[in-house]
Amino acid sequence: MTDYDREFALRQVRHLRGSGLSAEQARARISSQIGHEISEELVSAAAELGAERSPLIRRLLDFGQAKNLDLAQLSASILEMRGGLQARLLPELRRFGGLYLYVTLISSAVLIILVLFTVFIIPQFSLMFDAFGMDLPGLTRLLMDSLVQWLLVGALFLLAAVLFSVSKMAKGVFALRRDPGSWLIRFPLFSRAMKAFDLWMHVLVFELLLRSGASAETLRSEVSGLVHGDRKRSDAEQERVRQLIARLTAAQALGTVDDELEYWDSRYESDLTLTLDRSRSMLGFGIQIALGLIVGAVVVGLYLPIFAVARIG
Repeated sequence: MTDYDREFALRQVRHLRGSGLSAEQARARISSQIGHEISEELVSAAAELGAERSPLIRRLLDFGQAKNLDLAQLSASILEMRGGLQARLLPELRRFGGLYLYVTLISSAVLIILVLFTVFIIPQFSLMFDAFGMDLPGLTRLLMDSLVQWLLVGALFLLAAVLFSVSKMAKGVFALRRDPGSWLIRFPLFSRAMKAFDLWMHVLVFELLLRSGASAETLRSEVSGLVHGDRKRSDAEQERVRQLIARLTAAQALGTVDDELEYWDSRYESDLTLTLDRSRSMLGFGIQIALGLIVGAVVVGLYLPIFAVARIG
């Protein structure tokens, strides 16, 4: 099969799979038209990328077609890049999911305690304190208020929902399921990590376009636009990207681009994992403090009537 036939088959598989045909039907129809048997690997890659929702990957595929790049190589490189990102980053991101699970469990426990506190324990204390002509402690009365209870539990579950949303968004971005220019890059907790990821993506996109036969001029002028899309960039961001691309294109002219790509790939991966770990630690510390204050208030509100009864006795 010629390169032309392979690229044609790759485009047609995406179109036919998008129209509802199975992978085997698409493969049979295209093979009969071009007079060559196309491989199952090509069909699988085209089908997976054809259903891709990531704006970045769609921009890369459209760019490859417009510039007549080797689409088979480009598609294989995209799949390899995404698989590598998933393998290297998902273990770190699962720890964010662990925080979400932890907060959900604590929130459920607080909800159960408040229900028991309100339905079974406080009524008994109320009767006892009324018999002595005394008022319940202020914190206990505050926790008895249904509005306060709903606000307390609602805040906990809202925190769990935010953690879940951030975790899903982060996994989507770092696994190239979402565009790197999403709102996550403006989320303060992830801003440093996203800066490292943004530069890392420039290195990876430069490498896969280089493998697909892009010219030096194309690499110099198009990589940044493909990564960022329509997202507005600050002057500092543009300058960092310009310097990085200038180093890579200079290394390409010197014949040392592979070593340069390996260096920057390793450096930005390390920067990203380090900043993600720091962000997770800061988030975990803040959650521990918040949960400690909430759970502490509930426990103190429960024990204050007991201490008051002990003083009466």
